[in-house]
Amino acid sequence: MLFDQVESDILLEIHASEIFKSLSNDQFIFLTKNMKYRTATKKQIIFEQGDTAWRLFFVISGLVQATRIDEDGQEYVNLISAHKLSPPL
Repeated sequence: MLFDQVESDILLEIHASEIFKSLSNDQFIFLTKNMKYRTATKKQIIFEQGDTAWRLFFVISGLVQATRIDEDGQEYVNLISAHKLSPPL
């Protein structure tokens, strides 16, 4: 039962965020039907450059570093903070 409460608290936090707060309850429920909650460890790779974008990542807490390297070898770093979506790289 604790997991259900944690999941419920997380969903409430996400729905209250700037990005999703304008959605009606029905719209938010539709959006979250296939949502999965995952935790990541420090330095864990969540996706790699070139992966097909078929998911959306929403950071609940912490900070995620997204790095892209262009064809000339130039490295670009984006930091994604809590309550933000993964940015386009």
